[in-house]
Amino acid sequence: MDFESFLLLLEIFFPVLGVVIIVVLAGMTAGKEKWAVLIIGPAILLGLHFLLLKSGWIDGNLLTAAIFGLFFMAAYYYYIILLIVGLAKLWKHYKSKQIP
Repeated sequence: MDFESFLLLLEIFFPVLGVVIIVVLAGMTAGKEKWAVLIIGPAILLGLHFLLLKSGWIDGNLLTAAIFGLFFMAAYYYYIILLIVGLAKLWKHYKSKQIP
C-alpha cells in the first residue's frame, strides 16, 4: 500500500476510529474522568480531523467532506444532549441529598 492510499483510508476512517476509542475510554472510566473523556475527547477528535484536512496532505474528496460535515453537525447536537444529561444528573444528585 502506498502512502497516498494510506492517507485516503485515514481521511475516511479517522473519525470512526476516534469515536471507537472515545467509547472504549468512556467505558473504562467512571465519574469525573468519564465526563472528561466525553467532553474533551470529541473536541480533540474534531480538532485533529480539521487539522488533518487543512494540512494539505490529503487532497480530499466528497466522501471526506460529507464525513467531516456530518461529524461537525453531530458534535453540535452531541454537546447539547450531553449538557442536558449532565444537568439532569446534577439535579438528581442534589435533589437526593436534600431528602432526609
